[in-house]
Amino acid sequence: MKHRTEKYLVKMNLMNFKFLQIIISCIIFIFISCKQNISEPKNFKTFGEVELFLRKNQFLIDESADTSNSDWITSANFKSQDGKKGFLTLGMRGKKYYFDRVPLKIWEDFKFAKSKGKFYHKYIKGKYSINLK
Repeated sequence: MKHRTEKYLVKMNLMNFKFLQIIISCIIFIFISCKQNISEPKNFKTFGEVELFLRKNQFLIDESADTSNSDWITSANFKSQDGKKGFLTLGMRGKKYYFDRVPLKIWEDFKFAKSKGKFYHKYIKGKYSINLK
């Protein structure tokens, strides 16, 4: 009887261990999938798709900057899913311009720049443009 009980306990421990392995594997898979989704550049065919993506998705960071001291840049918004890099949307004389994978540090510096236009030309222009597919 004692031998049977020990065998049963060993069998139960093995089943629990396998179940735990499956759960951990699933969690790792989900984490890796989410991580890749955030860090990989998005493929957009139109700027309308960019706008829709920015409107419909959840972001860890969703901020706007005061652009009232700029004659040229009329609005600025930053959205990031991972808190490291994100989408920057700048309004310039009635048009919206989108930038992808902009580092959070660039956004933080942009918000407090004395001249948003000069900052844009020096640190953003030509570096983070979205390329349509």
